[in-house]
Amino acid sequence: MTRTWSWTKSRRTMRGLIFAITLPLMTENFRKRLNEYGQRAFARLSYPIVRMVEDGANRLVTVGWVGLIGFPAFYWFWGYVIPQPYESLLLRGIGTAMALAFVFARRWPPGLRRWMPAIWYIVLLYVLPFFFTFMTLMNGMNQVWAMSALVALFMLILVVDWANLIVLSSVGAGLAILLYGWVAPDPQLPAQLPQYGAIYLFAVVAGVVFNFSEEIVSEEKRKAMLTVSANVAHELRTPLLSIRSAGEGLNRYLPRLIDAYRQALAAGLPVQSIRARFLDDMEEVVRRLISEVEYSNTMIDMLLANASEPRQDIQRSRALSMRECVEQALARYPYNPSTQRDKVRIIGLSDFRFKGVQPLMIHVIFNLLKNSFAAIDRKGSGQVDIVIRPGATANSLIFRDTGAGIAPEHIPFLFRRFASFGATGTGLGLAFCKRVIDSVGGDVSVRSELGSFTEFTVTLPPLEQSSIEPEAT
Repeated sequence: MTRTWSWTKSRRTMRGLIFAITLPLMTENFRKRLNEYGQRAFARLSYPIVRMVEDGANRLVTVGWVGLIGFPAFYWFWGYVIPQPYESLLLRGIGTAMALAFVFARRWPPGLRRWMPAIWYIVLLYVLPFFFTFMTLMNGMNQVWAMSALVALFMLILVVDWANLIVLSSVGAGLAILLYGWVAPDPQLPAQLPQYGAIYLFAVVAGVVFNFSEEIVSEEKRKAMLTVSANVAHELRTPLLSIRSAGEGLNRYLPRLIDAYRQALAAGLPVQSIRARFLDDMEEVVRRLISEVEYSNTMIDMLLANASEPRQDIQRSRALSMRECVEQALARYPYNPSTQRDKVRIIGLSDFRFKGVQPLMIHVIFNLLKNSFAAIDRKGSGQVDIVIRPGATANSLIFRDTGAGIAPEHIPFLFRRFASFGATGTGLGLAFCKRVIDSVGGDVSVRSELGSFTEFTVTLPPLEQSSIEPEAT
């Protein structure tokens, strides 16, 4: 009996010990997942707004003028021409001030401009769902304001995507109802609420479906564009191969011909004179021709790699040396101009091994190099430092450039496909890097200071020899 009790107590103690050990791990895992989902949701909602602000400066100014004229005009019209039961000079004054700010959107100081997407989101929330819902409720949901609220809803459908339509319309209407219950002398739900509410709900659902289907069509167009780009890239291989073969032939035999010409000229043979500068230029042109072909081929390789799905190649994973991948990438990268190579240095002699596909990792390094050089070109100066840092629980590859940096409002969207905020670029490179690193269980992060530096950190899990096939010899 004592032995049974002791065994039962030991099992309970063991279960309690296991629970005490695993609970923090489970909690930490849940926290990480929750944080990851929160970041994804934030990026999903804010990216369309940031793009709207980035690409639609003229549109923001136009909307500002509409609000600047509309709010005071309708205050006078509904207050004196066709008087309505309720008007608010305060609420219209706030809307007018918001509109006035966007009339001068192009003159915002840089420190305030970075907050423009967030301010624009607040303006949309206030001007369309909140203001019109509150005014409709305060006016007893009469016909004038019911129609006005419906027009505001349709405007919101035209301006934002389906996810932001759901968030803005629900949050704006909810805040308006709360304010109505607080300030109204005798808050009561209007008798017309069921009829008009059904119409508004139908409009929201229709807007969500319309915008979502449009997003699906846009995604199909993007996939078709990638397919066409891949086909064009493949077709370019043949003429580039011919040009490279001709260039290598010229590079092999042209120096002999030039040397023979110079010997004939020195011997006094009757040959037509060619300026010495032109002879030197011919040799340089051939070398430049081969270099340009190599650059074009590498760019085509990057385009095809960026447009592909790296998970299709993950079965070819092997144990790789990170230092070897970096050195191969630096040796193969098509520096343009060649002086770019002098701006790159590997810090330290460290190395680590990881599970991956070498061509994919080399293309990840290509993309990080390309981004660093683009930032340096924008600034006009800079250096690229590459740090290989092994660790007990995780290994890191760090790319740090002292180029132009990245605006803080752009950082959450860098790894999103087609998210490009520069004058050039497709927005595919960093998304490709993210997919490759995710496919091997790693992570890639970025921190930057505008005008100072940008640092990308690729984090990879430690190598498990039991799960890796041996490298081919």
